Amino acid sequence: MKSISDISNELGQVPEKDAVAAGVDWRQKLLARRVARSIPRQTDRNSLPLSFAQERLWLLERLEPGSPSYNRPLALRLTGALDEAALRNALQAIVDRHEILRTRFSAGTDQAVHVVASGCPLDLRFIELVVSDSAEGVAHARRLATEESLRPFQLEHEAPLRATLVRCDRQDHVLILVFHHMVFDGWSARVFQTELATLYRQFHNGESPSLPELPIQYADFAHWERQKFALQKPIKYWEGLLSGAVPLDLPTDRPRPSVQTHQGGCVSLILPENVANSLRVLARQENATLFMMLLAAFQTLLARYTGLEDITVGTPVAGRKWVETENLIGIFINLLVMRSDLSGNPTFRQFLVRVRETCRNAYSHQDLSFAKLVEALKPQRDLSTTPLFQVMFNLENLPESGTEIPGLHVEEFDFERPVADYELTLEVVPAGGQLKCYFTYNSDIFDRGTIERMAGHFRTLLEGILSSPDGQLASFPMLPFSEAHQMLVEWNRTEADYPRDATIHQLFTAQAARTPKAIAFFSENGNLTYREIDRRSNQLACHLLSLGAGPESLVGVCLERSLDAVVSLLAILKAGAAFLPLDPGHPPDRLAFMIADARIPAIITRRQWMPLVAGKDARVICLDRDKSRIDAQPKDHLIVPLGPDSPAYLLYTSGSEGVPKGVLGLHRGAINRFAWMWKNFPFQPGEVCSLKTSLNFGDSIWELFGPLLQGVPSVIISGETVREPAATVRMLALYGVTRIVTVPSLLRAMLYSFPDLGERLPRLKLWVSSGEALLPGLCRRFYEAMPKATLLNLYGSTEVSADVTAYVVPPTLNEREVVSLGRPIDNTKCYVLDAHLQPVPVGARGDLYVGGDGLARGYCNRPELTAKRFIPDPFSSLPGARLYRTGDRARFLPDGSLHYLGRADQQVKVRGYRIELKEVETVLLSHPQVLAAVTAVRKGRSEDNRMVAYIVAQELDDPP
Repeated sequence: MKSISDISNELGQVPEKDAVAAGVDWRQKLLARRVARSIPRQTDRNSLPLSFAQERLWLLERLEPGSPSYNRPLALRLTGALDEAALRNALQAIVDRHEILRTRFSAGTDQAVHVVASGCPLDLRFIELVVSDSAEGVAHARRLATEESLRPFQLEHEAPLRATLVRCDRQDHVLILVFHHMVFDGWSARVFQTELATLYRQFHNGESPSLPELPIQYADFAHWERQKFALQKPIKYWEGLLSGAVPLDLPTDRPRPSVQTHQGGCVSLILPENVANSLRVLARQENATLFMMLLAAFQTLLARYTGLEDITVGTPVAGRKWVETENLIGIFINLLVMRSDLSGNPTFRQFLVRVRETCRNAYSHQDLSFAKLVEALKPQRDLSTTPLFQVMFNLENLPESGTEIPGLHVEEFDFERPVADYELTLEVVPAGGQLKCYFTYNSDIFDRGTIERMAGHFRTLLEGILSSPDGQLASFPMLPFSEAHQMLVEWNRTEADYPRDATIHQLFTAQAARTPKAIAFFSENGNLTYREIDRRSNQLACHLLSLGAGPESLVGVCLERSLDAVVSLLAILKAGAAFLPLDPGHPPDRLAFMIADARIPAIITRRQWMPLVAGKDARVICLDRDKSRIDAQPKDHLIVPLGPDSPAYLLYTSGSEGVPKGVLGLHRGAINRFAWMWKNFPFQPGEVCSLKTSLNFGDSIWELFGPLLQGVPSVIISGETVREPAATVRMLALYGVTRIVTVPSLLRAMLYSFPDLGERLPRLKLWVSSGEALLPGLCRRFYEAMPKATLLNLYGSTEVSADVTAYVVPPTLNEREVVSLGRPIDNTKCYVLDAHLQPVPVGARGDLYVGGDGLARGYCNRPELTAKRFIPDPFSSLPGARLYRTGDRARFLPDGSLHYLGRADQQVKVRGYRIELKEVETVLLSHPQVLAAVTAVRKGRSEDNRMVAYIVAQELDDPP
């Protein structure tokens, strides 16, 4: 791919339309504006310093020795009767004319310097192909050009130019030239081709070579630049412009390597003549250039991909403001940073005005070398990416090269060069009225399909802009109909049958009738059969009804995981009420808040936990104290009219406003989740499950009822046992547990403690991970320890009945692959939308929304928050259909699965606990001696998240 400066940018304040209207060639106008400044020729040609641009490349070369990233190839196809001697002589004459092409580079004493050879015979390598036809020869020549472009230079020991002439047949040759970027840029390519054409003609005609003498050599410019350039003013401008700039951080297909790589690929897109002309017309209407027009559209595309309103990209300028530099070969190219503000969702015309001003300001401060800018700003260095910007945009608008040679047809020879200087570069090349768009990308982090889709989105976006330039940026379509239909409809075809009209306790009653003598729960304190649970829960339910419990009411349960807790939860459901777990291990203040916030009329507990709930505005039902009254109730089945859209439970989660919030989950959502699991991961005879999650968490709903409603026994593992991985493993092994649900942090602890976990738990076949992000390294370690088991990654939250997507992690997953969230489960829909509820493209960042049968009713006694987070579904025609705004950032992968990208707010997951940092800060600030508090999450040595808090203490009147 080419890397050529947009020289028209240097017109600065002179818009392209003014030049066209005046009938003046833009290049003449540009040359008239050049600064006529005398750059002296140095008499001492020894040890002249590098230019600022060369110095930056020299440093990068030292960091990546042997890298071909900074090779600049130029290949020309020569069709006709080639005079090989004239070509060889012309090439040698150019090398003799330009010192920089016979220069080596030495580290020097204080800094690197030019070492110019007085004479440097060019070694023109000649290759004659033996092929059956011209097409085969051209293909072979392309492979040779690619190979040559990737062969590194040793700048301290060899000239920075290599030349190869490939003869495909007598009338068809390819000249392959490879320069190092230290001596060559896009303008240099035009200079080189013009001089090659002139000198070839002269040698071919037997004339003496005659070109105007060069006033200076490149090393003279480099010396003058270092001695004379004033930097203070442009540095201040760029410091102000780039203060607070946020890295673009495009979503990638694979994690960025710790050190930036340059493996590349290229995708091309042709904008037809009618589109190209319309873009030019719209640009002129807005007093802008085509460059500004395309830059504005490209930054709009990047904003839609990232969800950012502050978009920074780089662009090259020729850097040849001085008359003496016009005909020099060398690197004068400079890089400018274009930072644009898309806030407020402006119209495209309004945004184009912003971009126009950004460009004009940048051009007027372009004298500062990019290398010096980086040195002055001292951005935080990250070897995985480039400083200040990661994406490049360029519009080629150079003067014609003048390569026409009588007797030869000369054209640039396209070939594959798998190198990418940046994560993504868009280069637009005008060609015959069309605009050729080349998307060059780093293939170590992007798949080709991703960039092909991006190119299509760019075209769709441009067409939308041209059809309605007064439309707001967020309103322009980017997705072709087929892609939008795939994301919104095809990937959400999850309709499946399940017991739609049932409730949880109805399904339990039916199962108890089928297997009354089967053991439902094992525990350290005894076992319970289905019949025993059924009868005891009926008695307690009757007692609750006598106390006023019923449909749409809430009953608290302040019990540890135990047989009593199981009976109590079922009893509450049979009474038509919903249960609120109150974990005795939680701080008393949090329990008091939940009791008051939910306004529950009754709480079930035992004597040992009475102090935690006594004195509240709720009636206390003490199982051991009130045992005789409960046992006196009938054991028969109850019939309490109740539908699937009635609340089944109230679970409290961390709140972004600093206080917890209660989520009202429905029977329908829980049963849909159960049915999906039963269908896709059916229980086999002899299976045993475990109940080990706190009843305050959504995962406990499945752990308790999922096996119970299918006649599968579970072992109840106490809180004390769960806190000790060794004790947990012993318990799982003792009962032969076959499937388990844990957070990744507990899985990690167990794997690190027991590398032979598979041998200790030979019956465990399904390990479900949920509650926090699952990393590839942990998956690999899991399959090394448990090769016969399956690892299932589930994603969801309390607001959506615990789980909405599922992904079976393959044993072959490698360290650089994504652990996907998977695809929606039955009767669930997932959308990735932008801030304006528009679907974002595959691969682009967006906010994850969930719809379907799993949605909770909302937040208890919080109608405003419910309306904010549970919104009408814009993609459904069903009355009352809603979407839940998860607060998670995600993107669709090409196969329709979802990739989790983090939170859009301050919520974090620490060892499976869903925590709002604001809530923790609120509690800290409530202490009278805390003036300020900030919380954050840090990675521990075992890759687990750790929460840390920083406080500023009040000054004490009487310090100790």
